[in-house]
Amino acid sequence: MKGVFVLFLALITSVKVSQPNWELKKTGPGIFIYTSNTESSAIKDIKATLDLKGSLSSVVSVVTDLKSYPKWIYNCTEGRVLSVVGDSELYFYQRIHAPWPVSDRDLCSHYKIRQNPETLELTVVSQAIPNLLPEIEGVVRVKKSKTQWRIRPIGNDILKGEYYLSVDPGGDVPAWLINLFITEGPYGSLLKLKTIINEAPYKDARYSWLKEFKEK
Repeated sequence: MKGVFVLFLALITSVKVSQPNWELKKTGPGIFIYTSNTESSAIKDIKATLDLKGSLSSVVSVVTDLKSYPKWIYNCTEGRVLSVVGDSELYFYQRIHAPWPVSDRDLCSHYKIRQNPETLELTVVSQAIPNLLPEIEGVVRVKKSKTQWRIRPIGNDILKGEYYLSVDPGGDVPAWLINLFITEGPYGSLLKLKTIINEAPYKDARYSWLKEFKEK
């Protein structure tokens, strides 16, 4: 039954950067996963910190390559771009597989990427916009979700990352059961991210609007 509930973890996406009382729940190679109770939901928020070896461009290349999501995001079966607004803004669709008898989840979201020209810190925010596409029969549309990445370069191809996330996945799975396995999906996804950013074509990606550490 564990696999039935950890599928929701790939969808966890609302940010409260100032959320207090983070509790360390899971660690791995350069990855630390924390949870925190919230006043607005019975489902816990997640914060992750991680060390990455790669460029800022390689991170952007991975997170905006929606078709690659099934390779590294937990239980993701589909990812696709709906429309592109500019170099650093797009709308996308994502679907998450749920083992029977739980229904699949899907979401439509807006991605916005910004860089601080002084610190070079990269911020990637994703906000759910559930009405971008008609709902699919038998699939539960995630109504409330948001994520925030903060990636800070500290050397050539040396990055420090923070990831803040939460979600209301909908449906009738109790919050206590989701909370029981809530760190598994983010941990597995971030572990794969550490590897995939150094694979082709992502490792050689470069964006004219994005300034790397060595260019500072």
